[in-house]
Amino acid sequence: MLNINSLPKAVEKSRMILYADDAVLIYSATTPLELNKILQRDVNLISDWYTYNRLTLNVKKTKIMFFATTTGFPESVCQEDRR
Repeated sequence: MLNINSLPKAVEKSRMILYADDAVLIYSATTPLELNKILQRDVNLISDWYTYNRLTLNVKKTKIMFFATTTGFPESVCQEDRR
């Protein structure tokens, strides 16, 4: 039996909140570069956790949301990468 409660222990810097079948990563950064670096690392660790537990992450249901102060990151940081 899989214990989903171990999933938040997979991340290093972010805070993870679990609710029912949803998970939320929270991290506060001062620069877009820092935000990208930390979240990418933790998402990679979550992916490793899923692989280790023989699960798959439904990327179609995966979303990212940015919250910033009015003097926060420029709008371009929040746009999707369409490469």
